[in-house]
Amino acid sequence: MSTASPEQLQNLYDMTRDLGTLLPGGEPGYLNYGLWDEVERTPPPRRAWEALLDHADIQAGSSVLNVGCGLGALEPVCISRCRPGRMIGVDLQLDHIAAAQANAEQAGLADAIEYVVADATDLPEQIPTDLDRVLALYTVEQFPSRMAFYEEAFRVLRPGGRLVLGEICLTRLPVTELEMECEQVHSEFWQIPQPKYLANDFSADLAEVGYLRVQVESVGSQVFKPFAQYLTTKMDVLGEMMADRLTDAESEQFQYLIRTQQIIADLDLYDFVYVTATRPENA
Repeated sequence: MSTASPEQLQNLYDMTRDLGTLLPGGEPGYLNYGLWDEVERTPPPRRAWEALLDHADIQAGSSVLNVGCGLGALEPVCISRCRPGRMIGVDLQLDHIAAAQANAEQAGLADAIEYVVADATDLPEQIPTDLDRVLALYTVEQFPSRMAFYEEAFRVLRPGGRLVLGEICLTRLPVTELEMECEQVHSEFWQIPQPKYLANDFSADLAEVGYLRVQVESVGSQVFKPFAQYLTTKMDVLGEMMADRLTDAESEQFQYLIRTQQIIADLDLYDFVYVTATRPENA
């Protein structure tokens, strides 16, 4: 395998966000591996959001915070399915929040969703400290400190409130040269500052913060291999989408990235987990 620099991979990340539209039901500007099954009644990206909401078990009238909301894809799904009393989305990037607000307005949900530019590891005073649920999907791995986020979520949850995550982690620490290269490519493309994180690290770190009833469910078999298999069927479309965006050198790096996704799936190096953790009633 040839290699690309971290800067080159991050440039590709910025230029290829619209690849989410290649997935059934995918949306521009949002990359989501999806959650796949044999009979795709629901588009895989939406199924990933809905599975997060299933784990959250949000009751009507609840207060819900979604961190790393991006362009605001999850909030309308949450409102439609769960009828929260207060729905808040936060993201560190101003352009994401502006786009999320525009999307909410277009959907007639401008009054139903609050969007805030904020660091999820240091939330502003306008975020209430009696939230019923804090959600994060494909988000926590990009924080400089996972523990700082776990602690901040604990602070803004009410006693008995629940933190619910949908995140990528390693199935094992990479040992071979190929495993280490794939892990490096993955972490640099997705801009992951603390890449070597295992499923049992969620349980240990969340318990250290003070959460109870930590549960970790692995669904990696429904994510990486079917995603990679689907991607290989779209290579011609991928080439057309990227033709006007990438130089020849960038196109070569992009092909390298796609090949890496297939190798990662074959190596079974990554897992996708849904994690739930509860703030104690007496804390």
